[in-house]
Amino acid sequence: MKNIIFIFLIIGTLFSLNAEAKKKPIRKDYNCYWELSKDGVLTISGQGKMPSFWYKRNELNTPWRKNKKKINKIIIEEGIQKVGNFAFYGCTNVSEIILPQSLEDIGEKAFYCCRGFKNIKLPNGLKSIGKEAFYGCTKLESITIPHGIKTIERGTFEDCNSLKFVTIPNSVTTIDVAAFYNCENLTSICIPEGVTKIGGNAFVYCSKLTSIVLPISVTSIGFSAFAACKNLKNISLPTNLTPGQIEDHAFAESWHVCNHTKTTDNN
Repeated sequence: MKNIIFIFLIIGTLFSLNAEAKKKPIRKDYNCYWELSKDGVLTISGQGKMPSFWYKRNELNTPWRKNKKKINKIIIEEGIQKVGNFAFYGCTNVSEIILPQSLEDIGEKAFYCCRGFKNIKLPNGLKSIGKEAFYGCTKLESITIPHGIKTIERGTFEDCNSLKFVTIPNSVTTIDVAAFYNCENLTSICIPEGVTKIGGNAFVYCSKLTSIVLPISVTSIGFSAFAACKNLKNISLPTNLTPGQIEDHAFAESWHVCNHTKTTDNN
């Protein structure tokens, strides 16, 4: 009987060692690991921040770069606090992304041109989303930005041309340059009180937008911010916004086709 128990213990240990052997360190000085299954599931595990990567001269230095076309699902496990810059750049066949509640930061171009997924749940504790993090995610249909995000960075959702629904929290103060550039299926956008700056080209070519209500807190609208929004029927601007705070062509190819009203402070 003792011999049988001993054999089972050995077998269990071997299975455990084999499972650990599949996990590879992402980088020696980080407590993060990666594993790619035969069926295309990339799992990131460990503790703390993932390292950032780079893309130079058409070369990417992620350890899974040679298999990025095989990846169809990304699972980032609890304990990971940051997705590094360029981490999943060009993983075009990913249809599902699971993020942990421990995640605080998504790096620049982290999910750049991940064209296969329709929805992603961002964790409540997320503090920042890097520039062009979701650029070219062409099947993404809806996104809820968690409270705590202060800036929607440059090009964050640029060319997400299936995006229909966006929820922006009142923690956001800046919608930066080209944040929603060419989101051609976006039909409406609620810009909350607290937003002060809308950057240049922020909503350019959002051709299905039908109405825009800007809160009284907005003090700056950038160059071509709402240009070529050809289906706009109503624009409501803050009463305190002066012509000098609206840059050139902010409503080019949009302004003449819609009604203009003024947003007043209800307090």
